[in-house]
Amino acid sequence: FCHGHFIGKQWYQRRVRGSLLSSHYNMKIILILGFAAIAACADYESVLQSPTALKNLFSEFSSQYHKTFSPQESGLRLRLFRSDLQRVVQLNKEKSWSSGLNQFTAMTQAEKQQYLGLNITREVVVEEA
Repeated sequence: FCHGHFIGKQWYQRRVRGSLLSSHYNMKIILILGFAAIAACADYESVLQSPTALKNLFSEFSSQYHKTFSPQESGLRLRLFRSDLQRVVQLNKEKSWSSGLNQFTAMTQAEKQQYLGLNITREVVVEEA
């Protein structure tokens, strides 16, 4: 009994210490990401002031989300991207939560609408009584 109790105590201490270290590590990651988000928001404002920076961010965004646009379409997508980026900056100034870029950035309203609503992907069979 004593030996089992000792092993159990060691396991518990390692488990608790491990979770505390893990919790401490997670908190650091959250803080770092939070600071990065704040810095990114401040950077977004400067990006909007520079056409070169805007094109560079658009290129990074396109690469990250695996988006490819034809030369004819890229002008429209860049304008949509700029508009969405302006909205992100504005929301981050006004709201307590933070907004950012995502896979819906640089989409038209019609394209975004395709992702809304109920999606029934399998056939429903109704039996008659």
